Amino acid sequence: MNTNTSATPPPDGGPVLPPELAAQFAVDDSGVVRLRASRANSGGDVTFRPRVYAGDGLEPATEVLIPGDGRVNCMTRVRVRPPYGLPPGYVIGFVDLDAAPLRLFGLFAPEDAESLSPGSAVRLSLMVLGTDNDAKPCLRPVFVPAPDHETE
Repeated sequence: MNTNTSATPPPDGGPVLPPELAAQFAVDDSGVVRLRASRANSGGDVTFRPRVYAGDGLEPATEVLIPGDGRVNCMTRVRVRPPYGLPPGYVIGFVDLDAAPLRLFGLFAPEDAESLSPGSAVRLSLMVLGTDNDAKPCLRPVFVPAPDHETE
């Protein structure tokens, strides 16, 4: 699997994943977004964000790429002045990942938020949402509905 590890501009000249996010997320050739996580070389739990040392004994760690599929734990629409160039009425919440015992806090695609509720299947994606410090469109990781995700 070939993954994008840099903030190289896409061929269409659109927004790029900033370097600080490229260190946390990878996008493979098919466009699937994965989290860059770590696991101690001796095994154990996966930690996100990636670390050089992990586990109880702070052992050397290996990077693992985890799919961003999961289920909504809880979410809310924030209606105060938005930070970080986000649009008014942005949606945040927690997602429990399927591939590892991790609960992530993140953004949801605003146009999809009304169709989601606790237990809804979601997938990590990248989309232009808000602006950066230079008022340019900003690419951000967001959770979107996962229609092909198996339901329980």
